Amino acid sequence: MDGGEDARWADEEMPDEFLSKAIDFITENQAKPCFMFYAVHENHVLRIPHPRFHGSTSLGVRGDAVVQMDWASGRIMETLADLGLTENTMIIFSSDNGPVLLDGYYDGAWEMNGDHQPTGP
Repeated sequence: MDGGEDARWADEEMPDEFLSKAIDFITENQAKPCFMFYAVHENHVLRIPHPRFHGSTSLGVRGDAVVQMDWASGRIMETLADLGLTENTMIIFSSDNGPVLLDGYYDGAWEMNGDHQPTGP
């Protein structure tokens, strides 16, 4: 946040800003081959989902952040579809690690997890 007060942002608004920039990039470059790397922050500490996602899961802030990330991914997919780009676009969705519930940032995730299996059966 270098640049003083004018450079500051609200953490809750970062995903919307990043998504807006990604959609703008796709729209502006739709007529030519291009590459976009869209790195999300939702699943990393600090997890601060936008208020519209608060309480969207029973898994607390971590679950709400995943729902927000899914929503943003869906918006990118919708943009590609609206522009007729889905047939000529490669999308790779990848993770840098598996689910972590105890990472030194206590948010009750371990307790709220219950029987949920974040890595699948």
